[in-house]
Amino acid sequence: MDTDELIRTHLPLVDSIARRYVGRGEPYEDLRQIRALGLVLAAKRWDPARGVTFGAYAAPVVTGEIRRHLRDHGRLVRLPRRIWESTGRCRG
Repeated sequence: MDTDELIRTHLPLVDSIARRYVGRGEPYEDLRQIRALGLVLAAKRWDPARGVTFGAYAAPVVTGEIRRHLRDHGRLVRLPRRIWESTGRCRG
């Protein structure tokens, strides 16, 4: 399976990941672009010889890209990373 086909077939998976982050300060269209970027990065880095399916590899990569974007660009006042991470732990 080539990279383009991997990306096309896994768009619904990463779209559901992007929908989880709606309402956190970024428009949905921006989240869709970030999830696409994360999916492309995952497709470039994935090694099928390791025995991990692409979906299992791509989901944390896309989640990380979205969270990183929200952390860095989602607020008018930029909080230090330590405070931002502790806020996430308090929310549960």
